[in-house]
Amino acid sequence: MALALIEGAGMALSEAGALTETDTGCRLTGVAFNDGTYLHFRVGRVDWAVDGLAALRAGDGSAVLAADIAVTDARFFPQPPDDWFAWMMEVQNRRNLIGGRLRARMDVAAEVIEIEEFSVDFPGRNGVSLATRAEGGLGFGMTSGGFDAMRLRRFELQVENEGYLDGMYLGILTERLRRRGDDPKAVEAALKAEIQGLVRALPDAVFPGPTRDALLRLVADGPAPWGRLTLSLEAGEGLSLNRFLDAELAADPFSPQALAAAMAGTTVTIGYEPWGARE
Repeated sequence: MALALIEGAGMALSEAGALTETDTGCRLTGVAFNDGTYLHFRVGRVDWAVDGLAALRAGDGSAVLAADIAVTDARFFPQPPDDWFAWMMEVQNRRNLIGGRLRARMDVAAEVIEIEEFSVDFPGRNGVSLATRAEGGLGFGMTSGGFDAMRLRRFELQVENEGYLDGMYLGILTERLRRRGDDPKAVEAALKAEIQGLVRALPDAVFPGPTRDALLRLVADGPAPWGRLTLSLEAGEGLSLNRFLDAELAADPFSPQALAAAMAGTTVTIGYEPWGARE
């Protein structure tokens, strides 16, 4: 299954690794693959266990699908055609190990989808983790009726960055900002002012004062903030995903009025702890 997912993503396997059974599921060790260019990936170990899949495929209305996937000692690195440069990249990245975990369950009868843990740990103080729970809508599938019936009950996110994540988005961000003008500093200042204006206008019922203050600190520390960002969304009656597809909101989905309407009854709590100034 793991190898099929890798190949299905358009990757080319260079080492198939060894597949064994464990007491709780399966284990794949020593797999390596690449994207067909210079970027190579190597994974020390993948452990996974999936329960309830047979019942779900058989159409059992009481099926409970549970998955637990753990990735250990993964890394990625460029491997250019120059042998010495490739050697340097290999040595430089040999200890930049990445780990991850996904624990999720779906209860068909109760119509509950829950991600108990999705986390990725990068080298140093760098990582992403989230947890969420949604209820209802499974009987409708991916339709407007399904989105209207589904209710997001909880969403929690934590992002820690001490430099490792900068390169993952700064390249894309730079190309987008380039279209705004030729002076990077001026474009950055104008964009920050624009975002800060949007943050200050956020509806207080959904984004209380401390949350807006945290967002302002985050924007001020950008475009490559170093620190810990936490986000918690609590929706007592459940947040309908279909609210965000409403035609009236689509024209300006981030306006205070649109957000207040779409997220009525929801409270968003955000914290941001910067990890010191950088020059």
